[in-house]
Order: sequence, then C-alpha cells, then structure tokens
Amino acid sequence: MNHNELMRNLRRALAVNEHGLAEIYALSGESMDPEGLKNRLKQSNESGYVECEEATAARMLEALIIHLRGAREGAEPPQPQLPLSNNHILKKLRIAYDLKDEDMHRLFATEGKELGKQQLKSLFRKPDNKNYLPCSDKLLRVFLKGLVNEARAKLEADSNQSAP
Repeated sequence: MNHNELMRNLRRALAVNEHGLAEIYALSGESMDPEGLKNRLKQSNESGYVECEEATAARMLEALIIHLRGAREGAEPPQPQLPLSNNHILKKLRIAYDLKDEDMHRLFATEGKELGKQQLKSLFRKPDNKNYLPCSDKLLRVFLKGLVNEARAKLEADSNQSAP
C-alpha cells in the first residue's frame, strides 16, 4: 500500500489536523514539522506532494501505539521494523486499537468483506509459516475504511453525549 494513503487514513481515523498528527508522530522519538506531514498527506497529483518514506510510516504506526495505548514505563520509543508489509501494518493497527478477533471480523464485515477465522489468523502468521496469507492492498483498504468509519462514528457519539 502507498504510505501516503496509509498516513491519510490514519489522520482520518484520529480526526486530527497536521499539527495533531505531528504531535502524535513526535511520540516516536523523531519529529517532523506539520508542513512536512501535510505534504505527505497529499495525493500524488497535488502540488507540494512528497512521497512518504517507509520509515516515516513505520514510525507513525509506532507513535500511534504509544498515543492510543500509552508508553511503556522507562522504555525508549521502539525502532520501526522495516520492511513494512501490509500484514505488518495490519498487526500494528490491531495492537494500537486493541482489537480482538471479533473486532477485526466486524470491521471487515461492515465494509462487505467476510473473513473466516482461519483467514484472519493467517494474516498474522510469520511469512515463513505454511498458512501465512499475504494481506493485499485491497484487503488493507477495506480494513482501514472500516476503522475510519468506526472511529468517526465513535467521535460523533462522544460529541453528541457531551453536547447539552
């Protein structure tokens, strides 16, 4: 999957602007100015587009875990694991959002993609396992769309409850 597309989806799921995304990214131990992130969120046909590096996307996933789950006490920010495969992205998102198998099935199903239990488990196996299933770009997009829609619905519900 294109790393710029991943970054755009993460920003949508978090419902933050470039400044908020830069603050989250800083949790990875690296920093990037909001303008640099803004250019990495652009489509390839837009002016100012900068291709998002694999290491940047990996750091963003690590920062997302810290942002949503908290940092380990006394631990340094983890180093990004490269190369970044779609399966690896899926695994990091599962950790960040603390998703169980049922949650994963629900997210896929809400976007019209039913996965069996074994198919889901196969996505998280090591590549050298005989039952390993590579995650396609299409499957990752379906998952990200479900994640974004659920996160947005949750934010809407929270804002409706807090409004008088």
